[in-house]
Amino acid sequence: MRLVYYKATTNLLYLNKSNLYMKNHSAISRLYNSSYLTIITLVLFYILWIVTETPGHNWAGDYSQYIRHAMNLVDGKAYADTGYIHNTFTFISPSSYPPLFSLTLAFIYVIFGFNFFAFKVLVASYFMVALYVALEMTAEKLSKIYQLVFIVVLALNPYFWLLKNQVLSEYLFMLVVFLTLLVLAKRYTKLDGKYIDSRPFDIKFGLLIGLLLYLNQATREIGIVFVPTILCFEIFHFRKISLTTVAALIVFFILNMAGQELMEPPKTDKARSESVSILAKTYNEVNLNKSHLDYISISLESISTQVKRYIDAVRHLWPDSSSKLAYIASVIAYLLFVAFAGAGYIRAIYYGPGIIEIFIGGYMTILFLFGGFEGLRYMIPIIPILFLYAFMFHMSMLKTKLKPLMLAVAVIFSGATCISYASSDYFSNDWEKGVTNPKAKEFFSFVKASTPEESIFIYAKPRILALFTGRQASAKPKNRYGEEFLIDYMKAINATYLIHSAVEVNGMSGPIEELKLPDNKFKLIYTNKYFYVYKLL
Repeated sequence: MRLVYYKATTNLLYLNKSNLYMKNHSAISRLYNSSYLTIITLVLFYILWIVTETPGHNWAGDYSQYIRHAMNLVDGKAYADTGYIHNTFTFISPSSYPPLFSLTLAFIYVIFGFNFFAFKVLVASYFMVALYVALEMTAEKLSKIYQLVFIVVLALNPYFWLLKNQVLSEYLFMLVVFLTLLVLAKRYTKLDGKYIDSRPFDIKFGLLIGLLLYLNQATREIGIVFVPTILCFEIFHFRKISLTTVAALIVFFILNMAGQELMEPPKTDKARSESVSILAKTYNEVNLNKSHLDYISISLESISTQVKRYIDAVRHLWPDSSSKLAYIASVIAYLLFVAFAGAGYIRAIYYGPGIIEIFIGGYMTILFLFGGFEGLRYMIPIIPILFLYAFMFHMSMLKTKLKPLMLAVAVIFSGATCISYASSDYFSNDWEKGVTNPKAKEFFSFVKASTPEESIFIYAKPRILALFTGRQASAKPKNRYGEEFLIDYMKAINATYLIHSAVEVNGMSGPIEELKLPDNKFKLIYTNKYFYVYKLL
């Protein structure tokens, strides 16, 4: 009797443990297969990004213009009144940037004031949400393990990691682009190998698309590529333009016109403009670059140069290192990425180009025509999509006879990427050499305390100087014009101060020598060995 009781008890315990195991296993399985694991992973990386944010900012000037736009929105000033005087002889940036990013910064500025950390937390949130949207916007979904690898590879990439410490519009633009592609991908669905328009006569839906088109343009100028993208897609697949798209374009153009009114630069000083025009004629300077459009070129030489530049730029996703092993690893990872991303993109086009494929083609065409170049920065919305193509192609090849080879490729790519990332010095961005450096603070304090508010300065970083001191500033003309032209330009715009600093000489790595300027033209009024301020006599 005892033996029977013992066996029954043992079986009951075994069944309870088995049921508990099954329940736990089922719960883990549900978590793994749901979107919660993806969201949890993104949240964890978001926290990691936040706790590793560096103080201050580097000396790249774009962020200062975005922040000044935001401050103007809050303070009720003209949006484009940033204190930056556009130098037609040395193009740095347009007089104003599209407003969406600055508008989002304005909300942070209202709550936290001028706070770099708060700005960067906002920027990091754009990146993480963009990755989630990217995983949702493709018709062919990645398996869970590929989704997690996708997040890890991008969130820990040295280049993206370095950019998280900068207050720039790239991650917001990436998010808006992916949201637009997601909506369009839901609209244009594939049935029996052919694309159909699920909303051809939906005017309300057209209003949504029109708003998204504008938000792209209102974040980065290149966002206008969505207009020809949609038109090309519909003409190619349907041979006509839908009523929904017509409504979207009308909304886009109305919003764009309203946005242009906001970005209208403040009225220029007529006397200053006339003086600069006379100066340009005197020196036979006729090629005045005033906007990004001036850099568009259709010459084969220029296009081929840009193609080579961007191919080389992708290489920096796996940065070089002094270590030979790390260099070999970075080359291997790069070649595997290019091969699989290229194969994935070509495969997608072969089966009928979708909205994403046409968007990439149009976007890269604009970059190849645009003569400006800032490394990977302009390609940021494209890079995650290329990783999606690479992973989707690899995942599809696992279902073929090449599975053993694909498993080996996965191991090699993972190992090479880990070695490259671990050996990169991109994770330290020398923030102590940035705008919060004690020498920089001393310099800003001097300018604010010892120069009249209406003063105009010549400096290599005019937008930063305008943000931190409230003074107007213009860029130094290119060196080919010489000292005589510099003086004439300063007189033409009524500038009275010239700044020479370690920023443009050695990146604030150490003190520098003062400029050799004629004593009868300039007087040194301030120096801390890193910054020199000269007054035009």
